[in-house]
Amino acid sequence: MERAGGLAVTALALREQAVARFTDPGHLEALGSVQLCCERLQQLPERLRERWPLLESGGGRRLDPDDLARRLTREEKALQREAEGPLRQERRRLVDQLRRNLHAAHQGMDEREARLLALAHRLEAIDGGLQQLRRQVDHQWPSTEASDAAMASAIEPLDEALDQIERSLDAGTA
Repeated sequence: MERAGGLAVTALALREQAVARFTDPGHLEALGSVQLCCERLQQLPERLRERWPLLESGGGRRLDPDDLARRLTREEKALQREAEGPLRQERRRLVDQLRRNLHAAHQGMDEREARLLALAHRLEAIDGGLQQLRRQVDHQWPSTEASDAAMASAIEPLDEALDQIERSLDAGTA
């Protein structure tokens, strides 16, 4: 929870920096994207507080490695058949998470530990993405060579990690 709070503070500072730097009318779309992403990051600590009982549940219930292995095999086969696109990316993320969960099960982790480990992994991804976004803002703005596409590519990993956290909180699997 503290980690999410620190990310929210960093996001607020980045948002303010972007507002100060994005002065060219041609950069309004990029500014809007940065502001939306930072807003979502600022809301993350509250969202985690709301769902903390879910995150803390499952202590003592061991992950079933056999069930996870079956699910992983099924999803890997489905991934091979999936055409390129958003659904394939989503299935790839699911396969990666199942692999991490299977590894956690082999280490004897319970559901709670695995859930918190997954959340920590996603928060690390957000931290790295936020640092990358800050570098983009520092180096590209207020340059006239800055592009909305460059900003979108910097924001994409953050949005993906936030989307994964949201889906897992909504599904009760964090």
